[in-house]
Order: sequence, then C-alpha cells, then structure tokens
Amino acid sequence: MEVKLRLKNSDDEKFLFDVYAGTREEELSIVSWTQEQKEEFLRMQYNAQITYYNQIYPEMEYYIILRDDIPAGRLMIARLDEEIRVVDIAVISGQRGLGTGKFLLQRIIDEALPVNKKVVLHVEQNNRAQNLYKRLGFKVAAVEGFYLRMELAPEKNPTNEMRELYYENR
Repeated sequence: MEVKLRLKNSDDEKFLFDVYAGTREEELSIVSWTQEQKEEFLRMQYNAQITYYNQIYPEMEYYIILRDDIPAGRLMIARLDEEIRVVDIAVISGQRGLGTGKFLLQRIIDEALPVNKKVVLHVEQNNRAQNLYKRLGFKVAAVEGFYLRMELAPEKNPTNEMRELYYENR
C-alpha cells in the first residue's frame, strides 16, 4: 500500500463532494427525504462547511488522499504556532479500515511531537474513528456540543527540555 497526498485542485470538486456525502450516509439513511432533497441538503452543508473552514483556517492545506494513486479521501490541516490542527480527515467508504487514516495521522504526529506541537482534531461523539484516535494516543480534551475535541500533546521529558534549552541558547 502506498499512501500519498496531493494538493486539491478545481478538478477534484465532484470527488470532494462525494467524500463529504459519504460521511453523512448513515445519518441521512433514516430521513424520509427524496434523493434530490438529500443531495440539495448535502450540497448546502458541504458548501457551508468549506466556507467555514476557509474562514477559520485561512492557512489550511487541503489535500486529496491517494492510496496506490487512486483518490481515497480528503485531508485538511492547519499548521499553527502551537499545534497542528487536523481540520478534517475523511476516507471513502470502500477504503476505510485499511490503515490509510492511521498512516496519515501517524505522519502528522511524527511531524508535530519532535517540535513540541500538539495535534488537535474534532470528532463527532458517535463516530467510530475516535477509537483509532485513542489508539494513537489522543485524549479527550473537551466536549463541544456533538463533538469531542481530542488532543495528543508532546510529553514533557528530558529530551524535549534539552531541545528547548538548545534553541533558547542559540
């Protein structure tokens, strides 16, 4: 398995909408709307989500996840001063459970912790992905409405403290 990222482009819009719609399939399966009503609702929600993320995280990087060179999902991250924020990560249904999300999150963790940044993400309280996040070491930092804010912070240890002293004294 080879997992790569590439920056999204305008040709990706249909795929990105489909990824988003796939994350909402379960909850929309219980409503009695027509397929057209569901799609209209999903388009409105998708556009609102992207607008919100772009306003809150103008420096956000927006990637297409490729698994063996085939689009498999999306990843949005914001590299902030004190943290790396996983704004959103979603893998299409046929690619879930194959280790793609774990691989990418581990890469983000490996980037953040050596420079003493925490990794922060939000997950719906009923989303099974939180089990993966817990296995990777994330802890629930807050309950925010329907969401859990989860964080993985660098441990204070002699290596990190020595690194801080080194950079302070350069």
